[in-house]
Amino acid sequence: SMLSSIPAHPGNKSGVKSGPQAAQQPVLHVLHLLEATLGGTRQYLQNIAQAGAELPLRMSLVYSDLRADEPFRGVLEQLERSGWQTYRIEMERALRPWQDLRAACKLRTLLRRLQPDILHCHSSKAGGVGRLAAALISERPYVVYSPHALAANRSRFYLLIERALAPLTQRFVAISESEKSEIVSFGLAGRDTVKVVYPIGDRHVYAAPDRDLARQALGLGSEPLVVGVGRLVEQKDPLLFIRCIELARRVIPDLRAIWVGDGELRPLLESEIGQRELTETIRLAGWQNDVRPFIAAADLVLSTARFESFGYAVAEALAMERPVVATRITGTLDV
Repeated sequence: SMLSSIPAHPGNKSGVKSGPQAAQQPVLHVLHLLEATLGGTRQYLQNIAQAGAELPLRMSLVYSDLRADEPFRGVLEQLERSGWQTYRIEMERALRPWQDLRAACKLRTLLRRLQPDILHCHSSKAGGVGRLAAALISERPYVVYSPHALAANRSRFYLLIERALAPLTQRFVAISESEKSEIVSFGLAGRDTVKVVYPIGDRHVYAAPDRDLARQALGLGSEPLVVGVGRLVEQKDPLLFIRCIELARRVIPDLRAIWVGDGELRPLLESEIGQRELTETIRLAGWQNDVRPFIAAADLVLSTARFESFGYAVAEALAMERPVVATRITGTLDV
């Protein structure tokens, strides 16, 4: 419904066409900008590609591959096969003013050349670089920003950055109602300028499985099993997962736990598990292309994330009819 209110870019050659093939021509050019090419942000991009396939849009993607996970390579190939134009600009996750400015200048050059009607920035780094680049050109695209978990949750410094960039944003797109409320509560936008577009998932892909068969396939025993899913980063708080398991083992001595995922905190987690004498209790399964067998094997899925925008793992576990214990945070509340 947003699209009808956005005029085509004056320099865009892909605007409305006349003649018998008019309905087949792209009406608007949407350029997506993505630094966090992994996890939930990658999944949301897949959602957009799937849902937008039948819309009269021309789609392009600017991405950074510094944090790309293995599935992103396949997603990129799929997008290119379906007609998306893709461009690589290096963007680092950490706040690095000179490197961020260099990325913004490269994007500004690309925006001038492509002249997209809409620039859709995904996650905080792309949100910063994209909105800055758009502000540096005279004929600006309509700027849409999806935070995918606001960096303002990390510190007041990031909140100040978000507030400085908010006036450069025409529309926020949250991926849950609670994320919309969070954007409004931080003073970044009014409720009427924030739209919610939920993620989508195939319930057949996450159909309820047989627990015993899943355990047999993974070589697991019959002990009570708790599973955590996510990157080993501060946002997911895997240290809290370890403390929860340590406490639970006091009343369930044969308890076992598996964390599915990898990341920068793995050495710290391995050290903590050893110091707490939990090496026989907690297993780090590392990166897995398919987490469903582990969820299927679980008696309980535990989510210890500090903040989210939606939280795919919780939704997937519930779709597979597994009980979930989770922190009370944005996104998870909606699920």
